[in-house]
Amino acid sequence: MPLILLLLTIGICPLACEAETAARVWKDMHGRAVPGELVDFDGTTASLKIQGRVTAVRADQLIEADQVFLREWLGTRKADRERQTADAAKLRGVRQKVAISARWAANADGYLKGPFGDAMRKFHTKERSIVDDPKKGVFMSVEESLVWPEGKETMTVCCPENYDGKEPFGVLIYVSAGNQPVKPLAGWDTILAKHRLIYVSASGTGNDQPDLRRMALSLDAVATLRKEFKTDPARLYVSGISGGGAISHYMAVSYPEIAGAIDCCRGSAVISPYTFPFLTPASARTVAQRGQRFAFLSGPKDRNFTTMQAHLPEWKKYGFDTAFFSREEQGHHPPPAELFEEAVAWATAGKRRDSAEKKK
Repeated sequence: MPLILLLLTIGICPLACEAETAARVWKDMHGRAVPGELVDFDGTTASLKIQGRVTAVRADQLIEADQVFLREWLGTRKADRERQTADAAKLRGVRQKVAISARWAANADGYLKGPFGDAMRKFHTKERSIVDDPKKGVFMSVEESLVWPEGKETMTVCCPENYDGKEPFGVLIYVSAGNQPVKPLAGWDTILAKHRLIYVSASGTGNDQPDLRRMALSLDAVATLRKEFKTDPARLYVSGISGGGAISHYMAVSYPEIAGAIDCCRGSAVISPYTFPFLTPASARTVAQRGQRFAFLSGPKDRNFTTMQAHLPEWKKYGFDTAFFSREEQGHHPPPAELFEEAVAWATAGKRRDSAEKKK
């Protein structure tokens, strides 16, 4: 009897789901064997992956040994989920001085493998930073800027209360303008929970540090998070205050893995030796085609307010997806929750055009 007829005979209906599997040869009450992988069991019906398709079969149609296996599997999964929930509970809230213990890449080549890697290496061989004064001379070599004593740098992490370890959350990097991490302001935890984001801010990323170190430490913080948390690699965002805001956009342009960036109180021109020294008009348009979102946040009390507004038409000229968020009371400091929520909601709602192209 063909396999599909056998499945229909014992009451199996095709489904369209995928999950982790457990391989086994299943037998019905008539002794007919069907090799398949267990995908799920709700206590009554088992989902089995057979010949690449997931199908459903009632447990009472299987032999006793298979029913015992299903009950034991269900008990184990329940215990695993309870343990997962308990582990997730330990990670919630704000934790400070968490050691950065993982690397985003093994060496400088890994941090410079993006579309502008060679140009970035050439620029940072001579200049330490795009922030404030790029003519300070060589601060340290590219290789040295990506090395620091083990255990020296730490990070502040904020995990919202609705994280349960089952569904992946996005990650929001916040780059500090000083060498201490930025602790989330009042109300930011609510923003993180609403948008299902885990927040991380690394130490050692101040304006006096070379750009590559600021970016690498931020990415290493993400790599460290991924050892503990279940995260969605497609939902990686970056923000920052002042010079950290400039680095947020610099990172998004340099690393296609970043889905969106929020520059708080800095602003930058697209074609300039002081912000994106490796961009040309043609390459800027290519970057814009990725579909990443670039938010700008400022206010009349911020010293960079006028400059930031002046740069926006250039970003739009090259096709970047941009938006400007402001409040009368916003000065040169991290934004209050209401304003930050607007920027985060917009930045995280974008749809990557390059991802859509890859699916075609």
